[in-house]
Order: sequence, then structure tokens, then C-alpha cells
Amino acid sequence: MSIPAALSTAVVSNSPQASTLSVVIGTIASMWPIVGTEAVATGALTRGALRWRYTVVHPNIYLPKDARRDLFTNTVAAWLWTGRKGIVAGRAAAALHGVQWIEDTVPIELIARHGRRQPGVVVRDEQIGDDEVCKVGELLVTTSPATFPEMPRSPT
Repeated sequence: MSIPAALSTAVVSNSPQASTLSVVIGTIASMWPIVGTEAVATGALTRGALRWRYTVVHPNIYLPKDARRDLFTNTVAAWLWTGRKGIVAGRAAAALHGVQWIEDTVPIELIARHGRRQPGVVVRDEQIGDDEVCKVGELLVTTSPATFPEMPRSPT
């Protein structure tokens, strides 16, 4: 299972705090969506463990059966489903930019090329400029001006 880069680089020493932090990171990582074929190929999981302990969220994307399906988890799962190439847009992007009133059940909007539809995911096949995309962790996300076009922009 892969741990988000921001979390995996957090433990840098053998101090008691780092040890506690590694337990927290392990707990977070165990609730993270995974790509099934990657987990099996690396030996992190067997096919049986994947089938018994995980739920299919999207084709080849799995979530532990006891994991909570919140907006961030759904966003990461949808992004993984696009092969890590989709750009998070809409309300999911707004949440990643700090908007807190967005419900966990909103559809995840992605800008990507994908032929199959999935429940809870809206895929838009459109062009977007490089200046309209930023990274939040490992995720590609529309920038604040692209996410909130109706908001007045302050002069620079």
C-alpha cells in the first residue's frame, strides 16, 4: 500500500514522537484507497486479502471495508481510477482548497479522458491550461481562480 508522500516523509527520526507518528501514519495509510493490482504486484496484499478485507470503489480501486467514505477519500479514489492523470475540479477541488461546507456525498468532478462512467464521478473531457492546474499533495487540482471563477480577483 502506498502512503501519501506528505505523510511518508514526516517520520525522520527515532524519537518517541516519531514512533507515535509512524503509528498514526500507519493507521491513516490503512484507510487509504489503493490500486488493487499495484498492492498485489508489490506483495503488500494477496488477492484473497484484497477480496476479503477491501471493498471495490471503482474498477481496480479498493478501500478497506471499515474505512469511512468522506469527500477526500472519494476524491483520491476517483483520481486513482483515472490512472493518477485526472485533474480534480468543481466542489471537490474547492474542498481541497479549504472550503469546509461541502458535503461528503457530492459527485467528484474530474477533468480527464475516460470512456467509462462511474457512480459518484463526473468526468469532463475538456482542455485546461497549465496555469489553471496546481498540486495539492499528489493530486492535480484546478487552481483557486479556475475553481471559483465567479469570485472577483484581486489586482496584483
